[in-house]
Amino acid sequence: IFLVLALLSDIAALFLHSKMFMECSLFILNLIIIFLFLIVFKYPDYYKAIHVVVKNETQKRSYLKGIDIDTLARDIKKVMEQDRIFTNEDLNLASMADCIGLTRHQLSEYMNSVIGENFTTFINRHRIEAAKKMLKQRPEENIISIAFEVGFKSKSTFNASFLKFEKIAPHSYRKKWLKSHQ
Repeated sequence: IFLVLALLSDIAALFLHSKMFMECSLFILNLIIIFLFLIVFKYPDYYKAIHVVVKNETQKRSYLKGIDIDTLARDIKKVMEQDRIFTNEDLNLASMADCIGLTRHQLSEYMNSVIGENFTTFINRHRIEAAKKMLKQRPEENIISIAFEVGFKSKSTFNASFLKFEKIAPHSYRKKWLKSHQ
């Protein structure tokens, strides 16, 4: 009710160019904030209860209902390790979902809730692991060509991802590895 009153007051202020309606709207919003603070203060478990209800409702509407998670895990492992789908620079959530026989919503939920990573992080992690192997196996090869071969579209994205996962630049990683294996 208070939000509707604040909205109506904002609309009136907009059309009537009235400072009074704007101040009224701000006053109502402040009352809402105070009211919410008092609820949290008086009932500290209130938001925990809301969180539980939201979590239960989310689980009821899961896109993964009826899907065998173990089979899905094997399918994803196959397209990543055997098919090396991550090397496709145009790979996106929808195209990977198609390869596995899922909707993009199902794959996204699986990635986020089961694997614990979003799609981009998951793919880039696989790309970096492949790049690390190639940096070791092919020390004479240009780093940018390795980046492109594992699916990155640019050197800057590759470098940023490599730093994110390995905390070291690709050329430093290769140099360090070569030094330790001489």
